Amino acid sequence: MLQPVNHSPATIPVTTRSSASVPAQGSTLPAGAVPVEVRNAPVHDEVTLKAGMPCYGALAPPGIDNLLSAHERAVIDSDYDRYRGYLNNPDWVVNFDVERLRIHEAYRVLCTQFEQPGRYAIRQAEQGAFMLVHHSKRTPQLVRTALEHSARGWRLHVADTANSGWNGVRGRHFDTLDALKAALPTGMHDVADASLRDLDINPL
Repeated sequence: MLQPVNHSPATIPVTTRSSASVPAQGSTLPAGAVPVEVRNAPVHDEVTLKAGMPCYGALAPPGIDNLLSAHERAVIDSDYDRYRGYLNNPDWVVNFDVERLRIHEAYRVLCTQFEQPGRYAIRQAEQGAFMLVHHSKRTPQLVRTALEHSARGWRLHVADTANSGWNGVRGRHFDTLDALKAALPTGMHDVADASLRDLDINPL
């Protein structure tokens, strides 16, 4: 159920209530929708009402899909199809179950962490593959580069058209992700909260 919400900018716009329920596909807003109080902690673990944030649909950062797994993209696209502009509007809250809330919170972090050129993260792609996603200095689009993990180590598949700044990783294998990250072009900055580390990877 969508609800309008009044909140202070200093307040985290998240609240829960036991009567919240997900609207049926294609349903409309209730005629008597009333404001709900905003709280910083959920009352229970089943449903959380979270205020909108302008980062969905046409307001999504260019290339943000490159940072998401197929399952994450499916959840974000499905909820946007259901709620449309309300997901972008901080004056409305939308209810999510625990799993969908986790995906939306991670998505919102990603939307805010790649605004500056040179920001990058190592992410897991589909079917267990890996990728490096970065905000290019030449285009606002987030660029996705395949990252191979084998018995020889880590190898980034740098495009032939990439500039000479990528020569430090071009055609090379690295024993660890930290070593590969250290060899990336000058000015690259790891988005640590969104990026995989060596400890996150199961050994071959």
